[in-house]
Amino acid sequence: MKHIYLIIDRANTEDYGIGTYIRQIKQCLKVSPLLSVTIVESDNSIDEVTESQTNGFNHLRFPLHYKALYHKAEDYYMAVAYKLCSTICENDMNIFCFNYLQQYALAAKIKELSPRSVIWVTVHFVNWMFALKGNIGKMHTILNEHYQENSFVLFVLKDYMDSGKMLRLANRVIFLSAYTQKVLSQEYELNKHDSVVIPNGMEETV
Repeated sequence: MKHIYLIIDRANTEDYGIGTYIRQIKQCLKVSPLLSVTIVESDNSIDEVTESQTNGFNHLRFPLHYKALYHKAEDYYMAVAYKLCSTICENDMNIFCFNYLQQYALAAKIKELSPRSVIWVTVHFVNWMFALKGNIGKMHTILNEHYQENSFVLFVLKDYMDSGKMLRLANRVIFLSAYTQKVLSQEYELNKHDSVVIPNGMEETV
């Protein structure tokens, strides 16, 4: 049995078309009887962890505002990882599908607790590239030269490092454009054979 965990942050699912992408992925997954699918959501509209089943999907929801109880986002994701890994069957193939490069702490902890689990990452957007308006040369300047530290530079540096960690951790990376695949594969020295391009698009019927 393959068990797929689709990781969703409800607060950000509409950004960069992620909501549309996830809806179409769910449509594809629900037609296979050989898959067990769990939708894992961070949701700021609930007060406690909830589990349910709807339309053939398992749902596991975590209160997003619980992040406020932790000093770091990493601590929040650690708690989520422990809960997730307590529910999996190690005899199954467990595939965790991420849609946010910023969730490296969660993916890394899952991999630590369940080494046989498979990590897939879909790259919808890259924060540091947006922040620098696609100027890769400026990123290299920040990395290689002494730059005055300010909140913007620190943000860009951290996102650059975290994005690289997530992409290298992943067993499979899904890019939505050949350009993004080329740029990030070169930037982080990724094995191109571990990635695939699935162009972003619309359903045949609108």
